[in-house]
Amino acid sequence: MNKKKAPNRVLKTFLAMTLSASMILGGVAVADVFYPTEDNVARAATTSSSLGSTTAAGLTKISVGDTITFSTSASGSYGKMKAKCISSSNDNLLFQSYGLTHGAWPGTNGKSGTPASNINSYDNYTQALVNELGNALSGALYLPTGTSTSDIQGGANVYNVLVEAAKQYSSFGAAYNNAWLGSPCGSGSAYFVNSNGNVYSYGTGYDYVLAPAFNLKASYAWKIGSTFVKNVGG
Repeated sequence: MNKKKAPNRVLKTFLAMTLSASMILGGVAVADVFYPTEDNVARAATTSSSLGSTTAAGLTKISVGDTITFSTSASGSYGKMKAKCISSSNDNLLFQSYGLTHGAWPGTNGKSGTPASNINSYDNYTQALVNELGNALSGALYLPTGTSTSDIQGGANVYNVLVEAAKQYSSFGAAYNNAWLGSPCGSGSAYFVNSNGNVYSYGTGYDYVLAPAFNLKASYAWKIGSTFVKNVGG
């Protein structure tokens, strides 16, 4: 005779309900976390509470010296841009890009009268970067001023990044191995850095690299790996 006892249906039902609840809660927790894609273009996973807390897998603050990748996806854009965090001042972080787009000098004698001190609307590339930075952007995208190797706005580290931008001119579609600076030189000319590290001036209509500098609010300056995370902080 089989003397096995009948299952305790009440206990089994209770355990099943407990397991289901745990899975549901676990699913909610997982759903709130966004993990970076294979090419590391991360979009932060954030959860908000009444305390304003923010969490994400691998989320860390950007520090001076970091080289960060920014998404610049837009119609006709190159998709990504790298910039180095140069310095920190007054709760802002200064970045100098390694190049974003190309074209004529954006000063008053250059393309469409766009000032070199605010190139947010220069083209699709700059507009896409502004959209990517969102509330993190403090001020505008601009070209560092300078008339010699020793007076570049932002110092030697900005100058060194601009030289690298000039070396990569073909990556941005520029016709020449030069990167524009923000300083005019008389009427119809402006200064630039070339790939050999020299600073010269020439006509504003020439097709050189535009490598914008910009400031980010430190409270919004977050990354996953080496990729900027949008809409985190504040």
